[in-house]
Amino acid sequence: MSLSFVQAKAYKRKYIDKTLCVWLARRSSVSKELMHLFDQMKTFVPGLQNILDQETIKHWDELYDKTDEYTDRWLSSARTFLKECLGEDEDAVSSIASSDTSYNSTNVKHVNVLVTSGSLIPSLVKCLLFRLDSLISHGNVYSSWEVGKIQCFRWIKERFNHPNVRFCVFGDGWEECEAAEIMRWPFVKIDPRPGKLHRFPGLTLTTVSHYFSVVYGRPNSENEDG
Repeated sequence: MSLSFVQAKAYKRKYIDKTLCVWLARRSSVSKELMHLFDQMKTFVPGLQNILDQETIKHWDELYDKTDEYTDRWLSSARTFLKECLGEDEDAVSSIASSDTSYNSTNVKHVNVLVTSGSLIPSLVKCLLFRLDSLISHGNVYSSWEVGKIQCFRWIKERFNHPNVRFCVFGDGWEECEAAEIMRWPFVKIDPRPGKLHRFPGLTLTTVSHYFSVVYGRPNSENEDG
């Protein structure tokens, strides 16, 4: 009786392990395909042409424009602001975003990193659909779905660790605010609702520089990395 129970447990565990391996393999395959799509894309339309037909792309362009108009240009303003944060022209931005950047890359002074509470693969798809793939590389997208944002922030700090590196968090939730406070990073609150104090669109790099100066102090030189 006892032996049969142990054998049944072992068989069940073996079945679960095999199922898990199959699931992980499928998920890994999907992830690799999505990463490949990211790497292919220099701009939004050419990348999608590999998987969508022209009619579908046209419908998506119309939907994107209508969504952007309905949200008071939130989508296009976000893209513009991210480009300003990188401090580069659009071609250079695309080149930076398509590589797995770190502080050791001497040509890169500013890097956009996304920490999302959603699961990773749907979040990567959203980056494609919202035309952020040229501004945030797939290697710079972190999911806090299982580990929490504070853990993601710690990974980011470890990855870009250098005495001259400065971090700044933008968000609208309590979790990223609390995590930024723990990390002692400036936190810039954004709010898409009209008439609010932290309204976005409306955020400028001048405003962000004030947050930096409060936490890090004013830079001694304009050439200091930020």
